[in-house]
Amino acid sequence: MLFEESLIETLPQRKKGRIKSYLIGTVIGYSFIVASLMVGSILLVHPQLNESFVSGVLLSAPPPPPPPPPPAAAPSQPAQIATTRIITTSFVPPTMTPRQLPDASDLPTVDGALSSGVPGGVAGGVPGGVLGGTVGGVLGGVLGATPAAAPAPPPPTPEPAPTPAPDKPQPVSTGVLLGNTIRQVQAAYPLLAQKAQIQGIVEVRVIVDEQGSVVAAEPLNGHPLLRPSAIEAAHQWKFRPTLLNGHPIKVAGVLRFIFRLS
Repeated sequence: MLFEESLIETLPQRKKGRIKSYLIGTVIGYSFIVASLMVGSILLVHPQLNESFVSGVLLSAPPPPPPPPPPAAAPSQPAQIATTRIITTSFVPPTMTPRQLPDASDLPTVDGALSSGVPGGVAGGVPGGVLGGTVGGVLGGVLGATPAAAPAPPPPTPEPAPTPAPDKPQPVSTGVLLGNTIRQVQAAYPLLAQKAQIQGIVEVRVIVDEQGSVVAAEPLNGHPLLRPSAIEAAHQWKFRPTLLNGHPIKVAGVLRFIFRLS
């Protein structure tokens, strides 16, 4: 009984498994057919996709085999090296000793070489000179040419123009002015100033021209009674000319006159 029940229960299960496998296979087959139809219709409608599909299939093909290697190059011939023949101009000693020396009479003497000259030359001439030249001439000079004139001396340098004396008198110190004094004149004491017992110092500014003479005098200070006598005495003074760059100029200085009662 148990075996029969197991048979009854297994048969429906087997039928269900076969039906299920058949359905799955049918669905897969129809799906493949439908997909093929869709791809074919798309390729027929769009030729560009068809070309890209075909090119993709061709590109996916394996690459062709590489070309054979190029033939080996022929061996190059070695370049010919040019041989140069070296000629030595220096003295080469003989390899063999001569058995007999040459006669000394056959060799030219030094005196004969010096005494021999060119036909038509002049005694004392320069070796290599021109026929008909003169003694002491220049080697390479032209026959009959006149000697070149000596170059002219450069013009003398002009002396600088003398500096003109300035019109305005140049101030000098009292010491310089007194150092150039030739004649000094003392001022006379005014009688009125003596009676009034007036004493003091009068400073007078003087202008000395190029010859050393006082051309102007003016009092700078001092008592009014003493000033006229000081100015009169200042005009009588005499000086040596004051030089500037070697030229006499006008100068201005101060003279002092002292009035004192004894």
